[in-house]
Amino acid sequence: MSEESNQKRPMKLFDRPILSYALTLLFALFTFSLFSAPATVLGLEGSAADLCTIVSIVPAALVVTFVVCKVFYRGAFSGPFATDGIADGLKMFVPVAILDVVFFILDRIIGSGSTLNNILHVIALSLMAGVMEEMVFRAFALPNFMRLKRDYGGMVFSVVVTAAVFGLTHVANLAAGGDVARTLQQTITASISGGLFAAVYLNTGTIIPCMLFHFFHDVINLLFMSISSSGAMLEGISLANLIPQIIYSGTELGLAIWYLRPANFDKIRAIWDRKWNL
Repeated sequence: MSEESNQKRPMKLFDRPILSYALTLLFALFTFSLFSAPATVLGLEGSAADLCTIVSIVPAALVVTFVVCKVFYRGAFSGPFATDGIADGLKMFVPVAILDVVFFILDRIIGSGSTLNNILHVIALSLMAGVMEEMVFRAFALPNFMRLKRDYGGMVFSVVVTAAVFGLTHVANLAAGGDVARTLQQTITASISGGLFAAVYLNTGTIIPCMLFHFFHDVINLLFMSISSSGAMLEGISLANLIPQIIYSGTELGLAIWYLRPANFDKIRAIWDRKWNL
């Protein structure tokens, strides 16, 4: 038999990039929902519900990873987790991490004086977002796009699609009582953040730095923000929060463009060829 026929290949269905993205996204969402369902079924509230959420995240992530990598991709993809690249990925987030800390301090000094949210609830929301959202929107979709769309334009396309879908899902916060203007702002800024997360993932081959920074960013931003039980932002837009957001999103966009510049493409292409054993 030829070398090509012996090579592991994903299921044929996953040779269609948009369809495969939708399938992995829906499967991951379903799995995380299934693992978090006991809290709802048992009628847990408050700290008990938050603890249930925290405990469910890792098993759900492991199940999603196993099914997608071993069943959908039939062992052809080495997976989204790798220790190589974690340090480099975290360094890539340093500029926006500094802005997070600076704006947090300024808000405490000259801000509205909002009261501290329940720490356990903030951790549960941030951990769920940091792990689940990275698994759902980037961990498996971007690798498959990189397998199927092998040129620079294909890489940019994959980043734009995954970032836009990630941003648009935040419209759902309206159903949880989120402020309309703030939800629109969050949709736009989340799309830009999604572009940066994708850029870091593509440059490192590991989703772990994205999860860690996503968790950190959400914790520092939700500690004193007026939010619903599901994490929707209830505060409206003001000049005090709009200017920092413009600076922050502008920095994210600039970093994403820099990390995805054409000069980096050969390095990025080599990373994903190795992860697919191409």
